[in-house]
This record gives sequence, structure tokens and C-alpha cells, in this order.
Amino acid sequence: MDELQDGLLGDDPSELFSWRSPSFKKLGLEKSNMSVSEMLDLMIAEPRLIKRPIVMYQGKRFVTSEWKKILRSD
Repeated sequence: MDELQDGLLGDDPSELFSWRSPSFKKLGLEKSNMSVSEMLDLMIAEPRLIKRPIVMYQGKRFVTSEWKKILRSD
């Protein structure tokens, strides 16, 4: 839990939540009805619900689909 919260850097967990994941769709939950604690609990219980890989670079967090932002961060 601590590592996940550290990776959030104080941001909303929805930033790293994989809403399009088949694992999330199977749950039949509504995105708009989920609390922060529910998101965190689900991400811990089912790691496939976390966008990945996550890269920490120079104190910033990037989901590697954002590779252009990583290159511009220097």
C-alpha cells in the first residue's frame, strides 16, 4: 500500500487506475461511483488494475505510455 501511495505522489489514484482493463470491466463497477479507498483496495487486490509500467524519474512519475514526456523532462 505504501509503495502504491508513494507512486501516486499525492495525486488521485484514478491517474494510475486502468479503467479500460478487462479486469475492471469484469467487476461491473461504475467509475463515477468509486471512492479513493475503493480504488486503492482494488489496485492492491488486482495489480492488473494499475497502469504500468510506472517509471519514477527525477522525482516525477510517468506511465511509460507517456515516454515523450520523459524525454522532455530533462
